[in-house]
Amino acid sequence: MLAILAIISRLNFNGLILDFDYGIYQPDGSHYAYRTLTFLGVDANLAATQVVDWYQVHGIKNNLFDVSLLSPENTGTWGLVAPRVLYSILSMPFVYVFGIPGMMAIPIMSFFTLIFAVFRMSELQKQQGVGFLLVIGLTTSPTVLRWMIANITDSLIAALFGFVALILSSDLSKKAWYSSIGVLVLLTSSTRFCLPIWIAISIVYFLNRMPARGNVVLLLSSLSFIPTYLFMPENAVLPGSEASSGIQKIIELSYSFFKVGFIELAQLAALDRILLILLIIALLLSIMNIKQMSSQFFITILFSVWFIGAINGTLGVNFRYQLPLLAFLCWAITSNLSQFPNWDGWRRINIVRKKTQN
Repeated sequence: MLAILAIISRLNFNGLILDFDYGIYQPDGSHYAYRTLTFLGVDANLAATQVVDWYQVHGIKNNLFDVSLLSPENTGTWGLVAPRVLYSILSMPFVYVFGIPGMMAIPIMSFFTLIFAVFRMSELQKQQGVGFLLVIGLTTSPTVLRWMIANITDSLIAALFGFVALILSSDLSKKAWYSSIGVLVLLTSSTRFCLPIWIAISIVYFLNRMPARGNVVLLLSSLSFIPTYLFMPENAVLPGSEASSGIQKIIELSYSFFKVGFIELAQLAALDRILLILLIIALLLSIMNIKQMSSQFFITILFSVWFIGAINGTLGVNFRYQLPLLAFLCWAITSNLSQFPNWDGWRRINIVRKKTQN
């Protein structure tokens, strides 16, 4: 019910807020809408025209652009979005029936999927009360709703890594684990660039003396990265860097890492304190219980998604590239709270309620 209310409010109330684009049709989404139409057999020129016309009416910011921006000849942009086929493929039946608004179907279903994964993990940890509070936090977070309910790949990648966190936190047989992780590596890699996240996951397995699982994750994710590497534009360099010096690139990447991190945290402090508090709680609990695998997954993936943001170098994107962290953040909180034998979210809530009644 909370997720439904959040989606309805998001679809009805969106636009330009403090000069930030909170629209449901984001500029990046034009490329995925164009590809979905072409996958359905629409002529490329006609598909580009339809997308441009749609954005002129329904886009919020940067909604005026030329049709040539969507064509494969625009190698800079095309090279980045070409390997990201999953969102467009999954959107095909919905766009076939509803037109371009059908691009919202997968993000909405992805939001429900993430909420399900979070609550299911809380059930596995016997922390349903905490899980309910986390769901409230996610469904009321303007940052989560901004990127999850929009026609871009961020919602899908967050949902897929929600499944990843659910699988890693479950007691599955080896066969089920390997098959599930193999499928999810392929799906996530065809959604967005996510190799650093999978490397982080493999590192945790290596640290916990589970080399077989670590090797499988590392091998599959590396192989799945090949299409992204092949389509990568030739001039794709580190933020603001044209130099060939490896040392200089490392310095620029380090500077970008800290700069992006500072801006992202500052934005959360100004725009989304709920998410910032959850992030701090998860980090503190993970540090206190660093031997827990959930803590290790959260911390290593935290660094990996920040690394992705540093590679991109775009400032002020409001936690967008960190969305795959959400499920692991919730897992770290529920898992580490379950280590305290006297902790029960519902019990504490009931105690407060009874005292109030008396």
